[in-house]
Amino acid sequence: MSDLIVKGFKKLSTAVVADVFRRMGYPQQVMEPTILPIVDGWKLCGRAFTHANLPARKGDKSLLRSENEWKAGDVIVESYWGAWGFNYAIGAELKGCAGAVIDGSYRDIPAHKEQLPNFPVF
Repeated sequence: MSDLIVKGFKKLSTAVVADVFRRMGYPQQVMEPTILPIVDGWKLCGRAFTHANLPARKGDKSLLRSENEWKAGDVIVESYWGAWGFNYAIGAELKGCAGAVIDGSYRDIPAHKEQLPNFPVF
C-alpha cells in the first residue's frame, strides 16, 4: 500500500472504511472489539505487517526474521502466544512503525505509557 493511500485512509473513520469493505464483498475487516488501545484516544493507520508468533521450537528465529522486515509506516498485527514486550515496542518505534495490534498479552504497559507515549499499541 502506497503512502498516498495510507494518507487517504487516515482521513476516514473506521466505520466508513469497514462499511465500504463490506459493500465490496470483504466482510469482517475490523478488529475484535475487545482489542483496545492501552491509552484511550489512540488511533492507528498504516500498512499491516501480519505475523503469527506460535510457540517456538528450539532455535526458531521466525520472530527475529519478522522484526528485521518491519518498515517505517507498518502497523504490526501479531497473534502472540506469550507476552509481547516493551523491547519489541522500542524496536518497532525505532524502525518508524506506526504502531502495533497484538492479539495476546502485553507485559510492560506502565513502562510503555511512560516512555513511548506516542507509539500506539492495541
